[in-house]
Amino acid sequence: MKAVLVTRHALTRAQVEELEKAGVDIARMIDTIPTDPKGLKNFIEGFKAEGFEAIVSTGAIVSTGLPVFLIQKLQDHFTVIVAKMNCVATTESEEEARRIRQERPERRVIIPAALGERQVYRVMEHERFVKVRVTVEEEPLV
Repeated sequence: MKAVLVTRHALTRAQVEELEKAGVDIARMIDTIPTDPKGLKNFIEGFKAEGFEAIVSTGAIVSTGLPVFLIQKLQDHFTVIVAKMNCVATTESEEEARRIRQERPERRVIIPAALGERQVYRVMEHERFVKVRVTVEEEPLV
């Protein structure tokens, strides 16, 4: 399955092996997906025209990775695969984050703070990839 990877960091060895075992071929890597209507339409049309079948994200579903409403639009055109990651530590020291990562380097990555956040380092551990589909039920607020 030809896929585009949406991530801001390199895949861990465990992630690469899992995707290969599942038959997912990462043909391109990008750091973000446009969320404006025209940009998203162009993104979908362009990647479909190139034969892409899946979007793989290492980011959290509801934060920097793929927001729920974006998944809802993408899933009509692609298989959406998301890495289930667990935060094993948060530290203010990059050295400490590296030490913790080294305990399981094949499964862990260090994620620095987002722009504008207090400078901390999150050590995230890959659990597994999952295919996701979302259904959003809307209710009027008033």
